[in-house]
Amino acid sequence: MLNEAARPLARLGVALFFAQSAFNIYGASLPLYFAGLGFDPTLIGLLIGATGVAELLGALAVGPGIDRFGARTLLLAGTGCYVVASLGYSALTAAPALFLLRLIQGFGLAAVVPGTYSFVPHLVRSRAQTVAFATLGAAGNVAMAICPPLGLTLLLGVGPRSLFLTAAALAAVAGFTVIGVPAAEPSKRPFGLTFRAAWLMPLLVGVLSVAQWGVIQAFVPIEASAANSNPALLFTADAIAVLASRIPAGWIADRYGPFRLALVGVIGMTLSPIVLLLPLNDGVLALAGVLNGAGAGLTLPPMLAQLSRRSDDRTRGTGLAYFSVAFAVGMIIGASGGGLLYPVLGFHGLLTLGALLCGCGILALLRDRLTMTVAVREKQKLSDSFS
Repeated sequence: MLNEAARPLARLGVALFFAQSAFNIYGASLPLYFAGLGFDPTLIGLLIGATGVAELLGALAVGPGIDRFGARTLLLAGTGCYVVASLGYSALTAAPALFLLRLIQGFGLAAVVPGTYSFVPHLVRSRAQTVAFATLGAAGNVAMAICPPLGLTLLLGVGPRSLFLTAAALAAVAGFTVIGVPAAEPSKRPFGLTFRAAWLMPLLVGVLSVAQWGVIQAFVPIEASAANSNPALLFTADAIAVLASRIPAGWIADRYGPFRLALVGVIGMTLSPIVLLLPLNDGVLALAGVLNGAGAGLTLPPMLAQLSRRSDDRTRGTGLAYFSVAFAVGMIIGASGGGLLYPVLGFHGLLTLGALLCGCGILALLRDRLTMTVAVREKQKLSDSFS
């Protein structure tokens, strides 16, 4: 039996599971659906990356919206966007309409993820928040593990309409589940953007990590299918590895600090696209998924906790929403930018570029570590001078 304090967090996790199921069910199936409509790789990359564009723009409003109107309101708005987009897919097939629906999905993602995480400081004491972020994120990763194969099964075995209606139903369940979860009172600060220099490192690591994932998500399903391999294996292996690593990583980060975990994680994510340079088969896809998933599990919960701890009650929603902005920028660079560069670089060139960008996250972590160490030493010297 869950104790009284754990029940709201569990309910929130269930809501996030259904919400992200409604999104991740498209992970492997949507590029193939677009290819079946006759779209070329450049257009497919632009359509997949359109979600990142909307997430980027939406998160700029979502952050202040969470601070001003509350996490529950924004989370419900996000699940509503998922419902609208999925129903739209069942009726529309023209590229401009699909681009609009991808934008709506992106607005939903911009609201769902930071909206969910913004409940955490109200529900969990500070010293356990990294574990809480990791646990909630695990709910989304379970969805990522089981839903891409489900989406492929529905698309190829039953038909596109069944895929779209299932996604809409999952999003509706998420909306009903979150009603009643206690949330903090909205702040009274004016609606508007703010930024803190202390947020820069976690956000930069997020951008650089997701850029390579944008390449993988947009183009690996097509290349793997052409090689007679199952692209869902990569997404499932990724999600299982994240699920296995992120909760232990949260526990360790709460007690011993995030730096070493995040450093190992970024290295793992950098190796993932490098592995995909090998001839694609089921084993290569699974290995790349494990490397990316384990790396994300070690890196992302500590980065979320760092954003929360480097914020206050008036700006925390904005800080956490900027994490969605970071993901959006990474997806735009990887998927949309990859679509534009595909004719020049090709699949292997894009994977190499993704690995190089992700590897730059190592430099961001090392620089932040050095800056923090210098700041602590300066503070100690100042303290000693007054002793």
